[in-house]
Amino acid sequence: MRYTLLYIKYTNKEVIFLKSRGCFAAFFLLLASHLYAVDITISAVSVSDSLGISRPQYSSTEPLNLNIKCTSTKDVLKINFTFTVKDPAGKQVLNHTGNSILGKVGPGGSSLKNLPMTFYTIPGTYTFTGTVTTNESATDSKSVTFTVTSPYVTLFYPPNNIKDLNDSPLTFRWVASGASTYNVYVDTSTGFSDPIWLASSTLNSIQYPDNPSNPRQKLNADTVYWWKVTGLDGSGKVVASTKTPFNFTVKVASQPVLIKDIAATNIGLIDWTGSFTDKLYAFVKQDLKIAVRVENKGNTAQSSIAVRLFIDSKQSGEVKTVDFLEIGAAKNVEFTFKFEPLREGIFMPTVSGLVDFKDDNDRNNMITKGLQIEPDTAEISGRVTIKNTQLGLAGASVSYDNLLVKGEVLTDSNGNYKLLKLPVGTGMLYKLKASKLPAFKADEKSVTLLDKTAKVQNFEVDFNKSFVKGKIKDKKGKYLQGVLVVLTNNKTAEKFNITTTETGEYIFNDIIPADVDDREYSVDIELKGFKKNGMKVKVFYSKENDVDLDLEEEALVQEVNILGRVVGEDGKGLADVSISYDGVQKGEVKTSEGGNFLIKDAVIGKYILKLSKTGYLTPALFSVELKEKKAFVIGADIKLSLAKSFIKGKIQDKKGNLLKDVKVLLANNKTEEKNSTTTNDKGEYGFTSLLPSDIDDREYTIDVELTGYIKNSAKAKVLLGKEQSIDLEMEEEPPVNILGKVVGGDGKGLAEVVISFDGALKGEVKTNEGGNFLIKDAIIGKYTLKIAKTGYKVPAPLEVELKEKKAFVIKDDIKLLVEPVNITKEQVLSVFKELLKSNQVVLEAINGYELTDIETKGDLTEIMKNLSGKKSVITDVKIEVEP
Repeated sequence: MRYTLLYIKYTNKEVIFLKSRGCFAAFFLLLASHLYAVDITISAVSVSDSLGISRPQYSSTEPLNLNIKCTSTKDVLKINFTFTVKDPAGKQVLNHTGNSILGKVGPGGSSLKNLPMTFYTIPGTYTFTGTVTTNESATDSKSVTFTVTSPYVTLFYPPNNIKDLNDSPLTFRWVASGASTYNVYVDTSTGFSDPIWLASSTLNSIQYPDNPSNPRQKLNADTVYWWKVTGLDGSGKVVASTKTPFNFTVKVASQPVLIKDIAATNIGLIDWTGSFTDKLYAFVKQDLKIAVRVENKGNTAQSSIAVRLFIDSKQSGEVKTVDFLEIGAAKNVEFTFKFEPLREGIFMPTVSGLVDFKDDNDRNNMITKGLQIEPDTAEISGRVTIKNTQLGLAGASVSYDNLLVKGEVLTDSNGNYKLLKLPVGTGMLYKLKASKLPAFKADEKSVTLLDKTAKVQNFEVDFNKSFVKGKIKDKKGKYLQGVLVVLTNNKTAEKFNITTTETGEYIFNDIIPADVDDREYSVDIELKGFKKNGMKVKVFYSKENDVDLDLEEEALVQEVNILGRVVGEDGKGLADVSISYDGVQKGEVKTSEGGNFLIKDAVIGKYILKLSKTGYLTPALFSVELKEKKAFVIGADIKLSLAKSFIKGKIQDKKGNLLKDVKVLLANNKTEEKNSTTTNDKGEYGFTSLLPSDIDDREYTIDVELTGYIKNSAKAKVLLGKEQSIDLEMEEEPPVNILGKVVGGDGKGLAEVVISFDGALKGEVKTNEGGNFLIKDAIIGKYTLKIAKTGYKVPAPLEVELKEKKAFVIKDDIKLLVEPVNITKEQVLSVFKELLKSNQVVLEAINGYELTDIETKGDLTEIMKNLSGKKSVITDVKIEVEP
């Protein structure tokens, strides 16, 4: 079969005519309106410094201006601008939105001024993309690249600590990057507070004047001079500076005859002929050569000449050495590097060749030049056709993307496309995608371009499948479930079956549309008790093809009712019970106040009934069969039982220890009914057979208490038939102290008195020197205190009750009396004999006291007062002498 493809645009639609045997089949391809109604274009995007000057290279420390200029061909509500920057690795590092202007006809634009370069990541080529959009969905974008370097300054010549320079003129040289201007300072001290000479240069070198007019600037022999360099950006801000200044001395003498003079006379890329060039095309990741031409311009041959290469101010490769160079001879010193361009492909390095050799003319030891390397390119071409045909698809998008470049083209009227200037080389894998939405699915391919050989890649795209859907209802507007829907492909006689859902809906997916070959479908429906119905339909791709149909009930079908009653556990009717039924018909009714329900207009057949009511257990399904045309009454009442629920939980302290014997009180906040329990060894508690909150929104309160702990509580709603877990923590009550004092008969405090206590806590403490005692960390409860001290009468136990959480002080001092000592007269006389002997006192006459007095007087105090040499007296001691 031969086809002729005609491609015509009409407003926002495309019409493709397929001519076959004199007949036409029309394809209406709905395309996005923005492909045909671009109202705005970008005229320019640019990057500039803070002075508004565009440069190819910027320092990472200076601010930038990002600029977008555009033109609108008609008035729109608003033009919105988006500023996007990607780093050398292709990562998006800036995305700014929010700038907008009124959409007037003519030129316009927006800028980000003095933007700090906070998006800087690594040195290299960055891509700025400006995008404009309108509220009417028109859009355009354009990109520009710029190079960002990390500024630095490295002093080169004169080298540090060099003596007796005789250069005329003296030339200062340095290696640097990232600055617009360089300031050179010369002074006799490292402070540079008042330099003897200050000059600026946009290059990496500058000459000191041979005969300065200022006498202060004339260089004197044997004076140590210091020099340094600072780099400035476009706004005059210092962005780089010498880390350590260099020093030198000069020797004032006549200009010597040049004996050693090794010069760098040329630098550049080496092409395939071996010649120097400033521009070259190369494969990606190809090894390229840069050569530095070294010439001997002196009058003696030289050897061991070191040569260095710098690319974008960074040394590349190893140092090369020229072993020997005759007078007037020249040699090209070659360096190899791999061409690895950043996104967009073009590489524009600044290269410098340095002859690292001490000769008599240092001014020609370095040469610098800008180079340009672009990747070699090839093309990919092909055709996009409709799957399983030879028909070319016009206006299809073919996009390409790889590490360096990406883009998109549209096919011509025959479906042909061509991708031009695609970089080639190692790793140049291109991901291609042909698509035309929404009518066709995308087809994706991959092509690798290793060299300049053109490649052909064709695509086949398939139609997006469509679908048919709809709803089926009766003549009264009631949607019908279980209706058999048959979809027939009238071209192939293929059939598809489905039944309607609860809402009377059906859907057939993955239907080949009529756009392909003018095919037609039939939709037929049938349901027992209803007359069949159907219609024919053409299905178009990417459209919702709705086919809604009505079913008319058969005249012979007589409608009857099904009746029943639902009661609770007490036998009383339950209102608002939901009865859903399924079978020959489907629906739902609810019981009345008395628990009665009625299924109207039932037809003969079997029904499955399902009952449900919040707060009640769902009974098993039961079936009803309507066999004849008369009312059907369900004989026995259907009983529903309340669904009981549970509360359980664990009680623990703040440290996670499970608490035993905690009293747990559960209160029904609606009925004020209360239940209680205690926790087991594992801290667990539980309440069963609780009426759920679902019934009447009732709520429960859980209170827990345990001696020595602060009470806690929680509220809970118990859900129907569910086990509710309520875990609680209890915090120990803060400890308090019991304080008191023990005194002797004279009211003075007694030390080392033992106080043992029993009750809420058990323990023992002692009094201090002042007779005070302290029972720490006591808890609420009763205590019995027992006081004891050797040589003192034991008082009756003291009862103390701690009722609240605060320090408890025993108001009255506890008084202890000395325990009387019973001794015989002989024991007393024996003691006094020893005492009298030690004091050399005659026993028979103690200062006028007779032994008979001692024998009869029980108090020794008076006698002891008169003992010679005794300055202390025994007090508060009574000796009772037995007769």
